[in-house]
Amino acid sequence: MHGNHDRMLQGTVPAVAALRTVSTGSRKPVALPADWTDAQALSLLRRLEHCEPAALRTLLEMTARQVTPDLGRQIISRPEFVAAHFGAAARPPGHGFVPAGATTGQAYAAHDHGQVRLITLDTVDEYGGWQGSLDRDQLHWLAGGRARRGGPDAAVRRTRKPPPARDARQCNAG
Repeated sequence: MHGNHDRMLQGTVPAVAALRTVSTGSRKPVALPADWTDAQALSLLRRLEHCEPAALRTLLEMTARQVTPDLGRQIISRPEFVAAHFGAAARPPGHGFVPAGATTGQAYAAHDHGQVRLITLDTVDEYGGWQGSLDRDQLHWLAGGRARRGGPDAAVRRTRKPPPARDARQCNAG
C-alpha cells in the first residue's frame, strides 16, 4: 500500500517545493559543502528529522553535479500514485487500492478473503516525519465501521508507532 517511502525523501521529508525542483532539475546534490564540519552535518540531520523548513532549503545548497533535467522524476501526488496501480501493466490490477482512489487519493481499504478481513491503512504523514498518521477521512472510515466485518470471531490487530514529539504541521514547509 501507500507508504512513506513511496511519497517522501527517505520516507520522512515531505515533498516541498525545494525537493520538487531538485527531483526534476539539472542539479543532483551529491555531497555536503566541503567546508562543513561533522557537527554541522549532524545538526542538519537532526533538523531534517524534525522537518525544519530551513533545513529542507539547505538541501539546495549541497555540492551538486549537473544532470539532464527530467520531468519523469517528478514527485507525484497520492492520487497519481494510486492511479498508477490501475494502469495496463499493473499486477495485480489495482494492487488493493479502490478505483475511486485514483481521483480522491484514498489509499486505504478493507478486503474480504473467506473468513478474514484484511484492512490496509495509509499512514503517510503528509507533513513529514517517520511516525506516520491517519487523516480525518480515514479515522471516520474506521469509526463508522466500514472496516469492520463483525461476528464473534472478529479480531483486531493493532500496531503501534510512538507518538510524535513535534507538531506535525511544522513540517509543511511548502
